[in-house]
Amino acid sequence: MHRRGFLAAGLATVLSGSRALAQMKMDGMSNMDSMPGMDMGGHAGHDMGAMGQGPVALPEGQPLRELPLLANEASRSGLFKARLTAEPATVRFAADRDTPILAYNGTSPGPLIEAYEGDRVEIAFANRIEGEQSTIHWHGMPVPADQDGNPMDPVAAGADRVYAFELPEGSAGSYWYHPHPHGRTAEQVYRGLAGAFVVKAKADPVPAVYGDTVLMFTD
Repeated sequence: MHRRGFLAAGLATVLSGSRALAQMKMDGMSNMDSMPGMDMGGHAGHDMGAMGQGPVALPEGQPLRELPLLANEASRSGLFKARLTAEPATVRFAADRDTPILAYNGTSPGPLIEAYEGDRVEIAFANRIEGEQSTIHWHGMPVPADQDGNPMDPVAAGADRVYAFELPEGSAGSYWYHPHPHGRTAEQVYRGLAGAFVVKAKADPVPAVYGDTVLMFTD
């Protein structure tokens, strides 16, 4: 996918209006009524009572926040060196409602990484998720298998490791990074662990004045 295309993979937040959420709930109940073996019977009032608090009011019509940029700690050109820590965090998607998540460097989506073709990338990863293995998988990027955060190469809870790889010529594009531990990938991603990685061409025919806009979505 071209880097000026649509990056629809990681973690910002697509917000649904309360009317749409309520309709989804009612549609779900209608489907349950028609499913074999699903007898709501005399328990319908009790079950609806448990669900009946209604959807949380989420903000609408506000500008999207900028993705934070992961700072390059290297002192020489051609090297991108940084740190990513996976750890619990708390955010507010709705007023007066705290939501526990997992975050890279305290934010979800994680920091935007920008590097160039030909760069060497060295990212120190710290897993601070209590009781869970994790990794960083560089989704779609041409990196060596032993640096790609696959399920067979986990980072234990409380442990650290460095991912190091070269970005070859022709690799410019939009990518995303996320954990890939065996049996925990989906949960760690939907709890908040994902971020965008943009590899830029050294000779870009599009003038830099136009810039890039990276969008990330989740449900």
